Amino acid sequence: MLTRHQVALVFGSALLFAVLAVAQQGDVPEKPVKLRALATLEARREGCDKHYINLAMSADGKRLYAVARWEYANTPPPPVPLGQLECWERTEDGAQLVWLADVTERLVSLPTRILVLSPDNKHLALGLSDRVVVFDTANGKPVRELLPDMPDGVTDRVVKALAFSPDGRALAGSYWGQKIHVWDFASGKTLKAWQAFDVGCNQILTMRFLESGNVLAITGNYHRVAFYDWQQARLLSAWEVRDLKDEKSTTRYVYDLEIARCGDKTYWVSAHGDSMHGRFFDGASEGHVEVRDEQGRLLYSRKAGGAVLAVAVSPDGRWFAHGECNISWRQRPVAPGEPVPFRPILDYFHWPSAVHVRETETGRHLAVLEGHKRGITDVAISPDGRWLASCSNDGTIRLWQTPAQAAK
Repeated sequence: MLTRHQVALVFGSALLFAVLAVAQQGDVPEKPVKLRALATLEARREGCDKHYINLAMSADGKRLYAVARWEYANTPPPPVPLGQLECWERTEDGAQLVWLADVTERLVSLPTRILVLSPDNKHLALGLSDRVVVFDTANGKPVRELLPDMPDGVTDRVVKALAFSPDGRALAGSYWGQKIHVWDFASGKTLKAWQAFDVGCNQILTMRFLESGNVLAITGNYHRVAFYDWQQARLLSAWEVRDLKDEKSTTRYVYDLEIARCGDKTYWVSAHGDSMHGRFFDGASEGHVEVRDEQGRLLYSRKAGGAVLAVAVSPDGRWFAHGECNISWRQRPVAPGEPVPFRPILDYFHWPSAVHVRETETGRHLAVLEGHKRGITDVAISPDGRWLASCSNDGTIRLWQTPAQAAK
């Protein structure tokens, strides 16, 4: 017969193994660290609502570039620019505005990557309604424009996404529809232009050159990530990232795609969400992040509090940050005696949203960064991994410590 001490030992061992088993299954609640912002950056304009779209960070981490669009509270709007390009320089306690450039054309409303920094940090490329404008990072002055080669009569020229090749010699852009255009950045001449997808995709939202510079990865409101030899306009391979049989799934958009190099392993981190506009029923935004191995096999998926529009990977690839965009919408009731609209009119409600930091290999939740009053549209991490930035539809940019720095 077992003694009382032996029974307690057996029971304790069994309990320990049970806890470990549950932990291995991922059922133990995670306790991420909650962090506050180091600084909040604002450049307001009276009578306007400001919505940031993209961020870009210099290679030394000293400058942060952002593009935003304005929505006017008054109708009709005053005759002022509808967009703004900003340059912020880091200081000990935050950042100061170095220059800003007004953009006279309306920027896209759908979250997408239309602002990219050249590898040599000398130029910014910004996609506008029908062309790409190149700015000098030193002073914010436009230096040249890149136009697409389109057949006569074609007006569908809205720039949806941009990407520089690793050597900075080529700039790729996608236009509304399935058109991809690659320019020689120095001369502005067209290197290649082709239709990348079929009728199943009418919005290419993000693209990424691989390190070799010969392969371009693209995705959007589609069920796959496709890899092209852009010089030959030839499809090399594609990964299915959505189950087409799952009719209940609304997260059909891949908004961002990043590569994580962690030691000798390579991971792909992607941001998923539903459409931010065009719904005709009551609902709320949904989204998640996915991490895949080098061959495209899904390792794990983590749900967010709303649509995920952007991800950013740390320099060592061991962790990544992603935002969430919490939006809900409701049909506006028709008052008695009023005509019934052809399509329901929706009222949108914006909710506080957070940045989340996760471990790349496991998906473990490391930190939550709370403070934005509306949805987060982009995130960026400094080259030394010591701080990160996020921008939002609330008209602010926030600078944050990383969990490792906060622990010091």
